[in-house]
Amino acid sequence: MSAGVMTAAAGPERARALDPQLFRIRDSIYQTTGMFQPDHTLRLLEERVMRRMQAIQVRTLREYREQLSGSPTAPAEVAKLLQEIRDGSQGFFRHPEQLQALRKIVLPRLVLDPSRKEPRTLRIWSAGCSTGEDAYTLAMVLMEESADRLKEFRCEVLATDADEAVLERARAGIYDDPSASQLTPHLREKYFTPLEDRWQVTSPVKAQIKFSQFHLLRDSPTEQMKGIDVIFCKDVLIYLDGLDKRRILHHFSRSLLPHGYIFLGSGESLHGIQEEFHLVHLPSTIAYVRPNSTLEAGN
Repeated sequence: MSAGVMTAAAGPERARALDPQLFRIRDSIYQTTGMFQPDHTLRLLEERVMRRMQAIQVRTLREYREQLSGSPTAPAEVAKLLQEIRDGSQGFFRHPEQLQALRKIVLPRLVLDPSRKEPRTLRIWSAGCSTGEDAYTLAMVLMEESADRLKEFRCEVLATDADEAVLERARAGIYDDPSASQLTPHLREKYFTPLEDRWQVTSPVKAQIKFSQFHLLRDSPTEQMKGIDVIFCKDVLIYLDGLDKRRILHHFSRSLLPHGYIFLGSGESLHGIQEEFHLVHLPSTIAYVRPNSTLEAGN
């Protein structure tokens, strides 16, 4: 969609056209971070930009674009804008249908995989973990399963993000009530400590996770990213173009074990992007697996 095209709106009136400056802001973000905002996310981008404009008392999109690319504080402001975008999609136990598929289908298949070698370790990578809610969610799921099907396994969650500032927040593990709104009383009592009007993840949950800085586009997977069973990469690929998506998927291919699974965000797909991974239909959700996986058909 070009800057001058208006999107269709419900009803007889056409939707308000996006300001051309917003497209230039999108370009600035992409040039700085490699994150691309597709056309269908531009209204969300506009909303987050307006919040930042209000916070720093900037009146026009043109002035704000200059803040992102032509001022000494530009790197800090880009980071704050990205955090505004991310904060709108964070929270514990998002996409419960994926977590249900992980517990009921994927983990049992991985445990029974005859090719698995000793030591019995199960590793999950939360790629683009942001402030850590998804990574802690995965750790809690694994801990809930540790008394049963995973009792003979050592479980690890690797959580990475390009932004060191959000990683610091993730390592602290302190969240407000909106972030924790999906937690059951059982999970809050078992895995969190109350801190006035906030909640802190307990030390045993933190011990399951290794947070580290990693830029999916610029860095190459290290040894610690090899031998991964499952990758959760939510709401990351949606901001990238086709070439960058393929680059990241190549990283994932190098990191995953032959039976490895990939879960994406609810609005994301690998359709038309690559042929390295096969789509798998699971109850109420989908995932992707390596083509040579013996587990793909549920064997």
